[in-house]
Amino acid sequence: MQQRVGAAAMGLMIMGLMNGASDSAGAYLVLTQMASHAGELAGPPAPGGHSREVCHDMRQPVAGVLSLAGAALTVPELPSAARSWLEQIVTQVEALAELIEQSLDRDDPVGGTLRTDLGQLARAVVASEQLTYRGMLHTSVPSQPVLADVNRVDARRIVANLLSNATRAAGPDGSVTVRVAREPGCARLVVQDTGPGFGRISPSTGLGIGVISRCLVRCGGRIGYGQGPDGGVEATVSLPLGPD
Repeated sequence: MQQRVGAAAMGLMIMGLMNGASDSAGAYLVLTQMASHAGELAGPPAPGGHSREVCHDMRQPVAGVLSLAGAALTVPELPSAARSWLEQIVTQVEALAELIEQSLDRDDPVGGTLRTDLGQLARAVVASEQLTYRGMLHTSVPSQPVLADVNRVDARRIVANLLSNATRAAGPDGSVTVRVAREPGCARLVVQDTGPGFGRISPSTGLGIGVISRCLVRCGGRIGYGQGPDGGVEATVSLPLGPD
């Protein structure tokens, strides 16, 4: 229930921005009301023993907000005021995400080994991107889980930012392919686009590359870039495998 209320508030704010709202006082009021309501939902501060669990549970909603804001930024003919506010939302939520990560140990705070099904995650991110992208999106995911030894939030941010970059490069008349595979010693994610290739796409906010780099460092992963079969960019991410 709490997550649905928060998502509804964020949705209303984004809708207002996309309709050209530029009243900073009004936007400030919306943000203030959201913060106040979040405080009411949270109730009294959690005891110290539960703070790590709270941070752990916050990671996924934060990643969801980042994905929604990133998707909204791809809307064609987005008013400049709306774009500016959305970029600020992304910047602030990125800072919150970093704070949450710094508050947690790299081990799973609720115990056990970290395991993320990279294929399932890729399908979810692609489904979200399809809400706003007018081009073609293709996925190739094995029927069996591809378990990576990484936390889900970092993995989602990697996939979402790579996909956002790819759809922007390909444009509404292009296509993007996302492939997931289990290979010896690693879980592999490949994102290909049919765009014009390196150095020939319009500039963006520049947030995505930094996010990907930081998440890969935390995950112990690596990334390589090359030319795809259709002339666009092919990004290949390798992540450590989790136990079966």
